[in-house]
Amino acid sequence: MKLLSLRGWKAVELEAQPAVEVVPEAEPAAWPEGVVIRFVTVGGAHVDVTGPEYSDQTSWYCHGCKDKSQYPYAGYLSSTRSKANDHASACRALPKPEVSR
Repeated sequence: MKLLSLRGWKAVELEAQPAVEVVPEAEPAAWPEGVVIRFVTVGGAHVDVTGPEYSDQTSWYCHGCKDKSQYPYAGYLSSTRSKANDHASACRALPKPEVSR
């Protein structure tokens, strides 16, 4: 199938791209105990936010690059969530593959 596009004032033929099929996981894996929020990094690793939801003792940890909150308890969930999300949106570290024996 060909599509027409007007670039400037000249018609140009474009090739249609095939549709991408999204296949959901059979069953999502359970989160580790204590994780209240999980983000996926650009590289596909996880950033986990842990701690009691209504306290100032939450923190985050990246399973890709191993970066973490600056302090053992980074602060309230709203602040920690924002920092973890910012990290996940920029981190390109790949998750470490599972070693089978």
